[in-house]
Amino acid sequence: MKIVVVDGQGGSIGASLVGKIKKRLDGAQVCGIGVNYFASKLMKKAGSDLMATGENAIKVNVADADFILGTSGIVIANSLQGEISPKISKAIGKSRAIKILIPFDCSNTYIIGSSDKSLEENIERAVDKLIEIIEK
Repeated sequence: MKIVVVDGQGGSIGASLVGKIKKRLDGAQVCGIGVNYFASKLMKKAGSDLMATGENAIKVNVADADFILGTSGIVIANSLQGEISPKISKAIGKSRAIKILIPFDCSNTYIIGSSDKSLEENIERAVDKLIEIIEK
């Protein structure tokens, strides 16, 4: 099972996801793929088994992923202050992987119904959903 966490900007959301997944899913292969080096480095520090950076690394790793986790911005072209290129959002969207996205205010896009939870609660909910799907 290949779990890919995609993050950009500071990488703290991705690092939090990686840490929680590694803590709750023994033996899971978690790939922390950052849009930038800082995000990748934080995810590696949080315990990701593989660290890679950049558009091509994301395209390659999501192609055969079983799960992709990140904020809603990873599927919106030009979001995260322009870090998510159209090629990245397209590659994630085309991937056969199950996508578990955390609602996040980005690029004037709002996901209604999920904003009543804190970021930390939504990260927990994302990991809960991952485990629920795996255990089925």
